[in-house]
Amino acid sequence: MRSVSRRSVLVGSVVVAGGSVLGACTGSSSKGGGGGADASAGSGSSASASTPGAAGFRSACSGVEWDLEAGPAVVRDGMTILRLSFSPVSENSASLGTRVFSTSDSSHVIGEIKLLSLAGSAVYPVIGGDAHPLSKSVSPGEGAELFPVFGAVPQDAGTVEAFLPNFGVVAGIPVVGEAEAGFDVAGALSGADPDTSKAGPYSIGSATFAADGSSNTRKDSASTTVTVSGDVTFASDSAELSGQADAVLASAVEQIKRFPSGGGLAITGHTDDVADDAHNQTLSEQRARAVSDRLKQLVDLSKWTVEATGKGEGEPRVPNDSDEHRQVNRRVEIVLTPSNPAEGEGSRAGASPAPAPASPSAGSGQMPQAQGPVGTGADGVDITIDSVAVHVWMEKVTRVGGYLVGELLMRTDSELIIPAMAFGLPGAWDGLGGQWMGLGYSVVSNLTLLSGDTHYLEAYYMPGPDTLRPLANAFTPAVKSGQVPARFPAVWPDTGQDAVVLDLPGGKAMVHHDTLRLRLTDIPVVEG
Repeated sequence: MRSVSRRSVLVGSVVVAGGSVLGACTGSSSKGGGGGADASAGSGSSASASTPGAAGFRSACSGVEWDLEAGPAVVRDGMTILRLSFSPVSENSASLGTRVFSTSDSSHVIGEIKLLSLAGSAVYPVIGGDAHPLSKSVSPGEGAELFPVFGAVPQDAGTVEAFLPNFGVVAGIPVVGEAEAGFDVAGALSGADPDTSKAGPYSIGSATFAADGSSNTRKDSASTTVTVSGDVTFASDSAELSGQADAVLASAVEQIKRFPSGGGLAITGHTDDVADDAHNQTLSEQRARAVSDRLKQLVDLSKWTVEATGKGEGEPRVPNDSDEHRQVNRRVEIVLTPSNPAEGEGSRAGASPAPAPASPSAGSGQMPQAQGPVGTGADGVDITIDSVAVHVWMEKVTRVGGYLVGELLMRTDSELIIPAMAFGLPGAWDGLGGQWMGLGYSVVSNLTLLSGDTHYLEAYYMPGPDTLRPLANAFTPAVKSGQVPARFPAVWPDTGQDAVVLDLPGGKAMVHHDTLRLRLTDIPVVEG
């Protein structure tokens, strides 16, 4: 595998949408990607940038190799302008195509480009930019320049990262003054038509999920929510704590200890729709009080304002239309709103403080049985998708700014259209709030890191109160036979390990297809 410099970290990606394949990275190259060094490496290779202040690298999409430059980034008029340059490596002209960076519903041609500050734990969605260069046919040696616009990053940010769908996550992009830009900043802004109403920044959150379903934890910059299963924490149809309750509540206890200054603690009980409204309301209140009373015995809550309430069946997480969904709805949610959120932040050597990942959700501590083939990250595994043999592997993840960045790689000898929802989370994981699954079934959302019995889900941000967006691709083109491997990137909270396990947990995702199931072990963590 080619080395990737500290200055330029690439994570390539791919995309799936609504059961159909949408064209991205169109081109006429007959030689791009098929036999290049990048094809066997399984990772974008670093390259020297011809423009000062740019991070250069080589990647490919749908069989066309490209030399790319990202940077610099310039802040002006309350916005950040990022320079991107693309040049085909092949002997023939090629165009990127208008779907390469688009949203899954094609409402915004470059809507999936994101500017990241992993050190600052922030996401800046694209808010404008002229997409015309994407449809331009570019000759070898030429460069098509694109200038997406984002909200203003801090002037002292130093460097930022860019998430480029179908190409990768690029780290080490310098933030420079306008005099050092090397391009016409005012001209780039003049045709950008920015919409600053959703400029952000949005904080990056983390989520963990116990493999046995006993609890899950979500954490962002302002609050932490620990959800415990009513079926595990209590006896059936009772507010009496079970023998497993203390182990399940351990996640909440650990989170509370992170904030010695205290804050607000809201404990809310919820039920399914079995039994009548009055019974369910009373049961939910009793369970909330039972959790509150037990937490006071397990940890010092003297500096916390505690409120225990019940919602009965009135706020289901998912519809009460199956036994599985009713189990999800039987829960107690513990929401911590600390008075000093900075107390819960962690830091990594060489990185600015970033929010600590959600604590492992309590469980047995033993790794759950794999639901599909198991292999090391380097060796990979063979799976079958719609009767097509596919080799899948992951050589490494890279630590950047308190997060882990990596890519799942996929190669096949036959062109493959990956069905919608193949990368969806199991339906039982709707306990995270239903917001994850509500993104659309084509989002690559099931690339989890597994530590013990805890799944670390992809890092995410929330552009709206009911919208959760994993830092992953939203849709993907076909996997081309004999071409550069398709890349499925993701950003995760840093688990603090020297090697990680990637687990695709599987589960029934829709009527016609199951989600992908596999596990890759011994994936080294390298410093970015």
